[in-house]
Amino acid sequence: MVSAAKDVAFETVEDTERYRLRRALAINVLGDPDHYAVRFAWLVVANPAIGYTSTDGDIQFTVNSSWDAVAGAPAP
Repeated sequence: MVSAAKDVAFETVEDTERYRLRRALAINVLGDPDHYAVRFAWLVVANPAIGYTSTDGDIQFTVNSSWDAVAGAPAP
């Protein structure tokens, strides 16, 4: 989650609502990661593809692919 927040925070600046929402979530996550850990943890464990043998990459992919939904950002 923090890794994804860092990546989003360094995205190229755009003048779109989607970008603003994604970046706001990134700033909030970096400022208070404990608050957001539970939200992202539920998204990860709710994914049927994630299990005991899942890799860190599998979990990171799940977090990354859920970012816009958590941010409330519209699809690109």
